[in-house]
Formats: sequence, structure tokens, C-alpha cells
Amino acid sequence: MTVGSDHYLVNAKILFSYGKNNANESRETITDCTGELLQSPLYNIDSLRDESTIFLYKKRLDEKLGENNFESTEDGYQHLVKCIHQAAKEALGEKILRNKTKPFYYWNEEIGQLVKGKKEKYLKWTSSKNPQDRTEFKRMQGKIIKMITEE
Repeated sequence: MTVGSDHYLVNAKILFSYGKNNANESRETITDCTGELLQSPLYNIDSLRDESTIFLYKKRLDEKLGENNFESTEDGYQHLVKCIHQAAKEALGEKILRNKTKPFYYWNEEIGQLVKGKKEKYLKWTSSKNPQDRTEFKRMQGKIIKMITEE
């Protein structure tokens, strides 16, 4: 005797994008209590592996939060965000991002100018949908490939 079930096995593949470029794209802007926009910094969270740094962060956050009465939920939220950022900056420090990418060995000023021209021709073609604009774009693309091959 077989017993039926309305449950089905679900398999899924999930892609989480990560890396230098995405880290920069995911940085959000925040507002402090004065209402000006700030760039959300990246903190050195690797230092949280040390117990003394964890203790320092907790202590700084407790000092900054204190007990405050706020007129609105938004004011309380803004104060909380500001305190978290200040405590993290003091205890953890900001992470310094270094650009480790080197230009390609074949890259030179002439190729850079051609690439800019190719981008302009591409934008012209996509906006007009004119076959002649597409031909110009493809011609410029071929010219760049030829120059790269020669280099």
C-alpha cells in the first residue's frame, strides 16, 4: 500500500553575486539627523574577530545611544543609524579600498579614444535603430579588435 502526499521536492539554484564591483554598487546613502546625504562607508569588520574590539564597539554604541525621547519614529531611527555608524567608525575603522586592477597590456591612449567613439556610435545606433548607424558601429568595433590584435 502506497501512501500519497501532496509534498514535492523542490530543487533550486540561487546565484549570489559578490565581488569588488558589487560591493561598490550596494553601498547606500544614509541621512543623518541634519538631513544631509552621506555615503555609507565600508567598515573593517575583520577586526570583530578580536574580543577587545567587540567590547570596544559595544561600549561605544552604549555610550552613544543613551536614553533619548524622540518625537517621531523617524527621528529615533535616524539617531540609531547615526550612533551605529559613529561607533563602528571609532571602534572598527573604515576599510580602505585599493584599486588593484591594472590596465590591459595592450591598452593605450589611441585604443581608449576608439573605445569612446565606439560607445558613442553604439548609443547612436540604439537610439535611432538605423541600419547605417549599426554598420558604422560594427566597423568601429572591427577596427578596435584589429588594433588590439596588432598590439
